[in-house]
Amino acid sequence: MEEALTPFLQYTEKDRRSDAPAFSLALQGPGRLSRTSPYLFHVTLQRVDEVSDHCVFAWYPQTHGFATSNGFILLQCTAQGELHQVKLPEYTILPQLEYGHFSPYNIHKPGNVQQYYDVIPGRLIPYLQTGERYVLLWPGQQYGSWNWTDKVENSKVVLPGGPFLSFRVEDNENMPIMPTLISG
Repeated sequence: MEEALTPFLQYTEKDRRSDAPAFSLALQGPGRLSRTSPYLFHVTLQRVDEVSDHCVFAWYPQTHGFATSNGFILLQCTAQGELHQVKLPEYTILPQLEYGHFSPYNIHKPGNVQQYYDVIPGRLIPYLQTGERYVLLWPGQQYGSWNWTDKVENSKVVLPGGPFLSFRVEDNENMPIMPTLISG
């Protein structure tokens, strides 16, 4: 599957800059999506470089993954094994921040891990056909809104593409929501 996703990747690990912190993204979720229950999945953002400096950076699945045109890509799998991008409407309304969340930025030390539960927005469900298989792909992106905590840097952070979820759409009103446990 990974090889079939290559044409859809915008940024990879090769695009990372040595003067910027390195992050990786991981996605985990069930293999079935019910049209009547939220599709809950797990997202892990991890700083993976060895630089000892702390950095300030913000990335949230709903904001950077679903509320911008540079976020997740939805692909439909054909019976022949081909992938076709699903055309989705432009969406520019940012989700509300959680109560008590005062700053969208987080301080990341080397090895720092942030974990989130997320859900595929309900506005995407009408574009999914029952019985079909889909892939939700992170194509990669670069961000200029970050900084070291003790010096100014102008390079961009690359969050490489490649992580994906694969699921089949079902009409199943009785399917329970089964989140993946977060483990450290």
